[in-house]
Amino acid sequence: MAGPLGSTVAAALLRDCDTLLLVGATDLDPGTPRRTGSQRVVSIDTEAPARRDGAGPADVEVTADVPAALDELIPLLRRKRERGWRKEVERAVKDWRAEGRTKAKRFFGATVSPRAVVAELSERLPERSVVITDTGSAMDWWTRHLELRSGMRATLSHGLAAPGASVPYAVAARLAFPDRPVIALVGDGALQTSGLNELVTVRGHLGRFAEQPPLVFCVLNNRDRSRLTWRRRTDYRDPLLAPSREVPDVSYAEYARLLGLAGVRCDRPGAVGEVWTDILGGKGPVVLEFVVDGETAPDWAEEAQRGHPAARSVRRLPRGRLRRLIGTVGGGLSGPSGP
Repeated sequence: MAGPLGSTVAAALLRDCDTLLLVGATDLDPGTPRRTGSQRVVSIDTEAPARRDGAGPADVEVTADVPAALDELIPLLRRKRERGWRKEVERAVKDWRAEGRTKAKRFFGATVSPRAVVAELSERLPERSVVITDTGSAMDWWTRHLELRSGMRATLSHGLAAPGASVPYAVAARLAFPDRPVIALVGDGALQTSGLNELVTVRGHLGRFAEQPPLVFCVLNNRDRSRLTWRRRTDYRDPLLAPSREVPDVSYAEYARLLGLAGVRCDRPGAVGEVWTDILGGKGPVVLEFVVDGETAPDWAEEAQRGHPAARSVRRLPRGRLRRLIGTVGGGLSGPSGP
């Protein structure tokens, strides 16, 4: 993710590179800044690119078997002697990740930060894991705090598909890779859209999945349509319209147990890492529910709100956020010392 809702480092990388190779992608996020000078764009895909409104063609479009095309093109690449730009990109990525780790350690009072949920997962990802994310705020924490290692795979709902896609995607990943751990990140709004029904499918395959590596459906329960709410708040200077933002409060762990699946619920900041360790060390499908702080703003919302002085006034602060700010006097800005 490299547009206005993603990494600023990735956006700069796409903007300043001299050649951009798109493999299996036909265009960029329309919000991504693109350099219009000497930058060349090469696209490789198995089908001719389908245009979206506002998406321009690549300079070179290769329609072919992707691995075969790469085998032909890679030998044509030449290593540049000047490494200054690459070193600058590596430094920026290192700084960006360090900033993300710092943000993930912050919490307010006794509320779990959604940043910490993904950061603690990232530190414990088993080798060859497959990580899937849904649309919505789960995508914000996935792009910000998940660091993949060699041999791992990750996917996002294709074309930002309808909410709830991560659950069937995870089932498909389990069927395709029965020997790999599979973790799906999904918000409570997305899970209620269609994912709850798909968990019935998981129950139907329980006998097949039970002895395989963990299949984890990680639910970020903030009882809020988080991404839509933050978009409204940044566009209109922080209004909170309760009837339009609330998601029915459901215990997803209990629902899993009702189906005959394993269900675990965590609402303590100090227990997040321990819970991940236990779950990833087990087998079979499990619904892992984290009760998280809906007032934790994604990076893009933080940046947008900094441009709105009115959004920072105490008078406009939502009651929940004001309560947590007051709580920081007692040390809430530091990381948790225990469960």
